[in-house]
Amino acid sequence: MPFFSAAETEGHEEAALGYARARAARELYLAQLAKLELDAKRSALVRADEVRLGAFTMARQARALLIALPQRVAAAVATTADPSEVQRILDTEIERICEEITGSG
Repeated sequence: MPFFSAAETEGHEEAALGYARARAARELYLAQLAKLELDAKRSALVRADEVRLGAFTMARQARALLIALPQRVAAAVATTADPSEVQRILDTEIERICEEITGSG
């Protein structure tokens, strides 16, 4: 004689299955959280607000340097009749700006 009816057994199996799913979801969450903490300790992650501030600062610097470009090269370009020399002047100045923006200049 069984201790539980078929309906009761089915209910216990569903409850056990629900518990197993919940436990698996919890374990996955804890594993993901542990990975985030490990990545943060390894400095693999950077705070989003720090990235935004860095990008904003770099964009402002780029804007200021690009706005100053015509004034910086105007005299040299005005005295040059050779288009390839104008291009060289512009290329040189744009490369300098790029290096300054990235911090390698």
